[in-house]
Amino acid sequence: MYEASMKERPVLVVVEELNLRPDEYALALLSRVSSMSLAPTSSSASSPFDWPLDRIALVDRLVMTLASAK
Repeated sequence: MYEASMKERPVLVVVEELNLRPDEYALALLSRVSSMSLAPTSSSASSPFDWPLDRIALVDRLVMTLASAK
């Protein structure tokens, strides 16, 4: 997800280009995440403690995205 975010490319495209295929659980998570919108929203409900999402580190935002993938 980090590489996809840095290169501004879809997650599943980056996964397909990997030399080593991730395990099925990781693929399921990435598939679920790719169906979600990763774009930050201006809603205060999506930002913890009224902290703007653009001030949250990329890795932290990605962890929050993974945590919200059900």
